[in-house]
Amino acid sequence: MKIDDVKSKWSFSVGIFLVIISALGFSAKSIFVKLAYQESTNPILILTLRMIFSLPFFLLGIFFQRKHLPKDKNLYFQIILYGILGNYIASIFDFYGLEHISAGLERIILFTYPTIVVILSFIFLKKPLLKKEIFSLILTYGGIISIFIGEGVLLDKNNMIGILWVFLAAIAYSGFLIGSGNIIPKMGAVLYTSMAMTTASVTVILHYTIEFSIEGIFNNSTRIYLLTFFMAIISTVVPVFLLSQGIKRIGSSKSAIVGSVGPVSTIILGNIYLNEPIYISEIIGTIVLIIGVLLVGTSKKEEGLKIK
Repeated sequence: MKIDDVKSKWSFSVGIFLVIISALGFSAKSIFVKLAYQESTNPILILTLRMIFSLPFFLLGIFFQRKHLPKDKNLYFQIILYGILGNYIASIFDFYGLEHISAGLERIILFTYPTIVVILSFIFLKKPLLKKEIFSLILTYGGIISIFIGEGVLLDKNNMIGILWVFLAAIAYSGFLIGSGNIIPKMGAVLYTSMAMTTASVTVILHYTIEFSIEGIFNNSTRIYLLTFFMAIISTVVPVFLLSQGIKRIGSSKSAIVGSVGPVSTIILGNIYLNEPIYISEIIGTIVLIIGVLLVGTSKKEEGLKIK
């Protein structure tokens, strides 16, 4: 076997490992949030602490990638815009939703974002829908409806509020992905992610200080600081950078397939750490949803780096 072949296989294996760890990290976010809600009922505070702990790492990302900073000033405006949309607005909506629904259900709804990208691209960018994509949409939302009916969530007003918030978060994140598609090739995923997350972090911190007060950041239990710190490291910083490196090695389509462990992981972790029940309808619906999302993820040619 040639040395280049060995290196290629090793790189591919490393890529799969990085994407799996990334997906597991992202999936744990909902668990951290739900545990933090046991200490505080203020979602903005929890999000702010998460961003405060994350911010230094993203500033370092900008520093080490500074030679790739774009010269086009218009790109900076777009980075700020999409950073606020995908990592501030989407995060707040998601945290609001987690006040009302289980971690497992939240992750299932968020996992539909690739299908939302397809729908938004069809509406606003006039991109035609392929037969495979139409079939995937039917499977995806059929799976969600089966989960809703099986768990009786549609009969609970509180659940419906949470579902609406998380679905709005998925829409906001999908808009972020669509807008980011033209920026990432110009500067790389690591630098773009670092700048977008820095923008979001500063915006969240300003939001909290304006709506509440700066003192509120320092008057919390040790447990909430630990939970938000681990949320920042395990479910924000590490998975973001691991995913970008994983996609470099195996591509976006294969990353989407490997990343499908995320919803399953959240359901299992929710059962272990939050005592959330697992329903047969949830298992079946999740499998159908994942198949639908993967059809979307593999229906197009490789598009380079994406952020998840």
